[in-house]
Amino acid sequence: MVLAACSSRHKKAPTPSSPSAGSPLRDLFRPPLLRLTLLGVVLASIPLVGAWAASKWMIPWADTLASARQPGYKAVVQGCWALGATLGSFAGAQVAAWLGRRLSYCLISFGTTMLTIVMFQLTKPLDPAFLPVVFAQGFVATLFFGWLPLYLPELFPTHVRATGSGLAMNSGRFATAIGVFISGALFVALDSSYPMVGAFGVLIYALGMIAIWFAPDTSRMNLDD
Repeated sequence: MVLAACSSRHKKAPTPSSPSAGSPLRDLFRPPLLRLTLLGVVLASIPLVGAWAASKWMIPWADTLASARQPGYKAVVQGCWALGATLGSFAGAQVAAWLGRRLSYCLISFGTTMLTIVMFQLTKPLDPAFLPVVFAQGFVATLFFGWLPLYLPELFPTHVRATGSGLAMNSGRFATAIGVFISGALFVALDSSYPMVGAFGVLIYALGMIAIWFAPDTSRMNLDD
């Protein structure tokens, strides 16, 4: 009896059941988290697909129109966009905190849509207004990438937070690859017109103005709760 009592003291205590005891990835793809997972994937995919299937057409467009007159113009365009993008990435979280998560995403989507339309339809490479518009588009379009690191962790409960955030962002990268192939085929179908493919591609940004209102508002959420 003494030996039994001693051995029982050294047995490992049973681990209480909790959501984290299962597979986080499996939990993300079944109710009640499936809806949040799909929303996270959509919200992360919109700016990624938009950047590569719409915005970045400005670079080969600039090269096509300006290379004969200004061989370095394509690099200047890329630099203007990158400068705006750097500043936008830093400002995105502050905009989300100031305006709230849903309103800020909606306004970023609207601003990016409008600026991309202006860039492809109302100006063109070598116009005086082109580079300022490129800078502004880069700034607004990359506000998303400061917004996403703030919102995605708030979207998921603690036991799947890291997995859910990573899944949403990386699924967006896979969606980007598909978007690039589709936009390339569209470019050919539109007789290699950069303004037209940019105008069609911008619809992905417009989708963000709708998608965000299906997502929960986490502006008042405290991750320490």
